[in-house]
Amino acid sequence: MKSSTWHAEDALLLLMSGGFFVHLINASRHLRDDGSQVADILLRPVDLALFLLMGHCAVALITRSRQFAGTYDLTSVGRWLGYWAITAYVTLSLPGHALFLLTGNPRFFDAFPWWFSFVIMPVYVLVVAYVLTLRRRQGYAAPGPTGRSRTPQGAAEQLVTSTPSPTAS
Repeated sequence: MKSSTWHAEDALLLLMSGGFFVHLINASRHLRDDGSQVADILLRPVDLALFLLMGHCAVALITRSRQFAGTYDLTSVGRWLGYWAITAYVTLSLPGHALFLLTGNPRFFDAFPWWFSFVIMPVYVLVVAYVLTLRRRQGYAAPGPTGRSRTPQGAAEQLVTSTPSPTAS
């Protein structure tokens, strides 16, 4: 299905979920072993998947920002700031992950103390909550499962179908 936002909202959910679990494992291992590092669990294939999601999200959130604002209600200051804070965080995370993927050197991750995982996990939950609470703008008509248009009918949406006119007998 075509999306004017390039499905950035869906990719953000995957990215934040993946990052959350990497940090959850890191924090759990540190509490158990008192010496775990992110690089112990963040292998190149895992980081590559996260990096690709990050890259997609960064490009989509930057280049499709007008379409995103046209699709979702970002009129409040909080929503607007949240959008650009998420965009900045995802974009600024790319160089460190690229460094790890290119060199295999975890020094970027080692710069963060072990307790950073406990700080960032609630942030990921907030980003997921932000995405899940996005409201489509009024008048947006998404295609239905059969490709027919849908029009809002108050709080619920119903498929628009033509009904045959009654025949006179």
